[in-house]
Amino acid sequence: MNNLTEMLFSPLSKDYCVWFYGWTVFSYVWFIIVLVLSIVYGIKHKKGMEYYFMSATAALAYFLIYFQYRLFYSMCVK
Repeated sequence: MNNLTEMLFSPLSKDYCVWFYGWTVFSYVWFIIVLVLSIVYGIKHKKGMEYYFMSATAALAYFLIYFQYRLFYSMCVK
């Protein structure tokens, strides 16, 4: 039973840090896409301030996801 617990919950090697790096890059790209598309759509369809507030909130959520993965990657590398 101890082997199973150790296998499932022990720290992984630094080789797995690349996962956090990959998710960091993906999250940043997704944040930029959401931000740019929201602005372009808002300008093209003449949306009001409510639309821009909702878009900024969505972009902020994606930015926080990016920041979280960047933080995890930084901790993993050090």
